[in-house]
Amino acid sequence: MSTNTSSSAVRLRDMSDAEFIERYSCERFTATVLSNRYAFVIDNIKDQLMRTAFSPIVRASDFAAGLSGPPEIGWPMAAVSQTVPLHVGSIPDAVRITLEEYGLENLANGDIIACNDYYRVGTHLNDVVFIRPLILDGRLLGALALRCHQIDIGGKAPGGFQASKMNRYEDGLTLPPIRLFHKGEPVKEAMRLFFSNTRFAPLIYQDMQTINACLKMGESLILDSITKYGVDAYLGAIRYTDDVSAETMHDALAKLPDGVYEGEEVLDTDFLPNSPEYRIKMRINKRGGRAEVDLSGSSIAARSALNSSWPDARTGIALGLKCLIDRYSRYTSGSLRPIDVVLPPNSIVNPDPPHACMYYFEVTLSMIMAVFNTLNAALGEDAVAHDSGPQGIGTVSGATDDGMAEMLFSGAYKLGPDVGHSNTPWGGSRFGDGMSAASTHPFNVRMTSDEAVHNPSATLSAVTISSGIMPDSGGPGKHRGGASRYIDDMWLVPTRQSSTNARTKRERPGVYGGKGGRLGGVWLWSGDTNTFGFDNQPAAALYGEAYASSRPVIGTCNPVTHEPDPNGVYFHSEVAVPAPIGSVVRTVTNGAGGWGDPFTREISAVVEDVRDGYVTIGGAARDYGVVITGDPENDPEGLIVNEAATSALRSAPRS
Repeated sequence: MSTNTSSSAVRLRDMSDAEFIERYSCERFTATVLSNRYAFVIDNIKDQLMRTAFSPIVRASDFAAGLSGPPEIGWPMAAVSQTVPLHVGSIPDAVRITLEEYGLENLANGDIIACNDYYRVGTHLNDVVFIRPLILDGRLLGALALRCHQIDIGGKAPGGFQASKMNRYEDGLTLPPIRLFHKGEPVKEAMRLFFSNTRFAPLIYQDMQTINACLKMGESLILDSITKYGVDAYLGAIRYTDDVSAETMHDALAKLPDGVYEGEEVLDTDFLPNSPEYRIKMRINKRGGRAEVDLSGSSIAARSALNSSWPDARTGIALGLKCLIDRYSRYTSGSLRPIDVVLPPNSIVNPDPPHACMYYFEVTLSMIMAVFNTLNAALGEDAVAHDSGPQGIGTVSGATDDGMAEMLFSGAYKLGPDVGHSNTPWGGSRFGDGMSAASTHPFNVRMTSDEAVHNPSATLSAVTISSGIMPDSGGPGKHRGGASRYIDDMWLVPTRQSSTNARTKRERPGVYGGKGGRLGGVWLWSGDTNTFGFDNQPAAALYGEAYASSRPVIGTCNPVTHEPDPNGVYFHSEVAVPAPIGSVVRTVTNGAGGWGDPFTREISAVVEDVRDGYVTIGGAARDYGVVITGDPENDPEGLIVNEAATSALRSAPRS
């Protein structure tokens, strides 16, 4: 049914018209039209859901939509939305497992079958998979799926984001394959079960109705295409689309030298007392256009919710390879066809029940970076430096006007109420500098708000008093790593602040001679901000006397000055930190790694960095060997390069 990805296979573009029609039951032009049509349908589902969803998480695109073919051709996923890629690798298995366990013979037109059990379908319990089978004249022709983050799924923590959860029962409501809609109408018993276990039932119910409408619209578009082109062409185009992705991944692997490559990525903590470090060990055995990715040797399953179930290991590996070597083709289930994955039992990448998996994304993102660490040396100048790593989840709890304890905010990558921008630095590459305000690599397909849960009554609970680029934080290189982003939020009500970030012990490495980015972290100044002595707020710098009066919430810092220091003491709070009225919380992302020898960076580029605030005058001399005089703050266009001193500094021996 599918293209053989061995080196002896005939490439798709080399097939004759007759061979193509024999394999795919349609001519090449029709297959291309339908392939693009599938992507168009998924984009329409995505756009309609973002326009009409009620909860902020869904509007911020924390979901993924996909189209899968029927079981007789192996449930291939031919199209997926450009939203949250961490969802996509597990969608093909989620569709197959959910529908087959529910029973294909029990499906009817207008049904939606749901499941969120991460041991079945991956990610975490908040990400419910809603699947609408495509049935025409009694024949199952595939399914449309929406994996959609629900604002709350019950459990011990509002919104779910609490890393200290130690089993799936604390995580929240687990849904086995269950019918939520039957012939287009809600199934009352299933809805009551769901809503009896969530804190935001009215909001989620509206979202479910929206999801139902979006999938119904997508179904009508797909059935229109089947009516126009026929079932055989529809199925052939699905297989063709899947085969294209398999071929491009095969070709990308074939360009790598054959061999065995090893690497790892380390997670600092499981956020419980006396935590060990957790390692993801990776061994890639690459031969021709195929690879075996072996994660044996990875750490045992974490005690906390810092685990990733087996479907998400495939996602991390696929996204890492797409970022590094196969950037220019669509992701489908065919992207993984040339790759075999070996997972050790009861490990952080394949835990046994009842381990909790709420923070699966920390592990999956670490797998992406493990792919970078494993293959970057083999890629030479094509290596890509590390991004900043995810900044974890910040959670703020307080009290409502009636004194009830309630979550005020829970958001990805930083603490604070302002979630209108992405703030993750990228690593440098041969293509240029890393961006300083993007999403992480797997999220780079969309620039949207960070994931957030808000208490609507708490919208005036905090103000952002400062935010921007942190100077001298991006990894020095011929192509500089993205600079850290910082944000300072002053809280106007008493709160308890917590942050989970598993990567603040080690600088994010550079590649090809580039240097690592600076460490970030989270700091709390308690109460009256006038104690800072810096215009009522800490200066926009990674170092300074203001840090000494702060409390590090998470990060690796000098034990006395509390400034970031990779050789310092690791701080993190197992419990939320009290923050009185007027407290300021500063969140700083890690800086990203640089690419290439920083002393070969164009002098004019270093001057621009100083002028624009990415690099200080001292940093230009120290990190890039460029001696600059002038006042970048008050006269940015008057900067002068001391050419003689620069030449001497750049030609001097370096350790």
